[in-house]
Amino acid sequence: MNIDINIGSFETFADYFFDEFIADWMVQSKINDSLTRVYNIDSDISSLLKTLTKESNDLENELFTVQEEIKKLIEDELV
Repeated sequence: MNIDINIGSFETFADYFFDEFIADWMVQSKINDSLTRVYNIDSDISSLLKTLTKESNDLENELFTVQEEIKKLIEDELV
């Protein structure tokens, strides 16, 4: 038994068009998901950078304070 199905030019066009439309939509969806993840990671990195900068400044201030205390102790011992 041999079955032939003839698809007209419009049906062929519609098949390609909708296949491409669906494929493009799926790819665009993946691109948008990836872009959202990139924005979220960028936000996380910015937040982490702010936290590290603040901690670094706090440690520098603490170091300065300790160095000043050491100087004062040395000066008091010399006097």
